[in-house]
Amino acid sequence: MRQVGTLATQQDAQRLADYLTTQGVSSRVDPAAGGYSIWAIEENDVERARQILDEFQADPADPRYAAAHATAEAIRRTQSAQRRTAQRNVVDMRQRWNRPLRRQAPLTMLLIAACVVATLLFRFGKNPAFGRWLMVSNSGMKLSELWQGQLWRLWTPMFLHGSGLHLFFNMYWLYVLGTAIEIRRGTRVLAALVLLTQLAATLAQLCVAEPNFVGISGAVYGLFGYVWMKGRYDPSAGLMLDQGTVFLMVAWLFVAPYLSGPDHRVANYAHFAGLAAGIALGYPLRLLRR
Repeated sequence: MRQVGTLATQQDAQRLADYLTTQGVSSRVDPAAGGYSIWAIEENDVERARQILDEFQADPADPRYAAAHATAEAIRRTQSAQRRTAQRNVVDMRQRWNRPLRRQAPLTMLLIAACVVATLLFRFGKNPAFGRWLMVSNSGMKLSELWQGQLWRLWTPMFLHGSGLHLFFNMYWLYVLGTAIEIRRGTRVLAALVLLTQLAATLAQLCVAEPNFVGISGAVYGLFGYVWMKGRYDPSAGLMLDQGTVFLMVAWLFVAPYLSGPDHRVANYAHFAGLAAGIALGYPLRLLRR
């Protein structure tokens, strides 16, 4: 920042600063002995600012200086909004890595811990008595537990997993996607996404296929859909996925049923429903706010 000159009154100094703004020159006005100093913020703008100052001093009553105020105010509002957007997307890496992950993404860590503990108590399906408290059973296809008000069963099957690989991959993607969303968008947003996408996944699986399914992959696909849409259509959210990850996640929807044996059926309707819900929350709702 360098001083480009001094004007006698604050009014003149501000009029010049407004005009400089409309010409793409960032400036600042400070009180000084005998008047007000005008400073050019960028070194490359110093000569241009001095030239404009000379023109102003030659004819300060020129209407273009008075007319510059409204345009300058509009430019400043736009720049201020851009700065706020940029600040929301900046992550202080020193604070990020110095803070325990449980404080950066507490809900993600809680969900992972709950899935691991519940699955171990479930013994990967070998302790069905424990699972009966959390799953939606067949009950003659009448889903009697839900009609009796046990609505928690619409979400609690997500805590159970049928194998070590099932648990590992779901926890890996929950960690990757959950921490990204929670750090960037907040814990409440992540909570709403998990609740809504898992609900969509559970209802789809119950309506189209059958009960007695487990896993959080419906919600995981919901988080994937949300991050995918945000990365494509709302970069200011700070959430991005590389094309390789997108291809892998989408391909798995179609490959998984063929790779699973008869004893490890895949709740693919839940996957598709969770993905659809995540996409809906990540993109179309943004259009409605326009």
